[in-house]
Amino acid sequence: MRIVIVDDEPFARDELKYLLSLQPDAEVVAEASDGLSAIEIIEATRPDLVLLDIQMPGLNGFEVLRTLNLEQMTQFIFITAYDQFAVRAFEVSAIDYLLKPVSEERFAQALERYRKTVAVQNNNSTIEQLKNLLSSLPNQQTYARTLVGRKRERIFLIPVADIFAVEMESQMVYIVTEKERYWSNETLSGIESRLNPEEFMRTHRQSIVRIDAIRELEPLLNERMLLKLKNGHEVTASRNHLSEIRRKLGL
Repeated sequence: MRIVIVDDEPFARDELKYLLSLQPDAEVVAEASDGLSAIEIIEATRPDLVLLDIQMPGLNGFEVLRTLNLEQMTQFIFITAYDQFAVRAFEVSAIDYLLKPVSEERFAQALERYRKTVAVQNNNSTIEQLKNLLSSLPNQQTYARTLVGRKRERIFLIPVADIFAVEMESQMVYIVTEKERYWSNETLSGIESRLNPEEFMRTHRQSIVRIDAIRELEPLLNERMLLKLKNGHEVTASRNHLSEIRRKLGL
């Protein structure tokens, strides 16, 4: 088993490395102390298993999982100190969790569960399992404070306050800021569910816009509208969303 450890506490990482040293088939290929570096390391090393902490500064474990390309990933064992909502969610999933402090016996059970799972699952069923888990997980905060964007080979942590729009083009989701445009692994609906509806609104099935980023509205044919943003970016609003747009803008 090629394993990556992700935890912001050095002591916790050392404890997990010790527990793994007791497993003859386990190899720690890398470790990360925060969510952003975890994404880079996991995608670079393609491990068999990731031990992923939930509570971390910046990006938590759920946000790391949402950001990763699941088509390239395998299994995760989550680690939590006190999040009972997460524990209940994991109890109905084939993916295991560990409650801190981690005992040697419980750790061994989790790894044995992993071994049995990969023995009967193919990669497609693992991906579906991860997607189902994500859909069942409660949000760990009311609204996201940051989103993860990508540009070329680099990964960026983007404050939601800097986002002007989120849009889909050619089956890809893009995050638009004042001067940049990043692509994201998340779905448009997934991002929308984590944005404050008092600050953002859906303007089209393929676009979400920050309300106070709108500078000008221009009527178009077929009951559509062109929204011109303060950074010069333009977004088309469909007629299905015009009533909600007018309500939120007080028109």
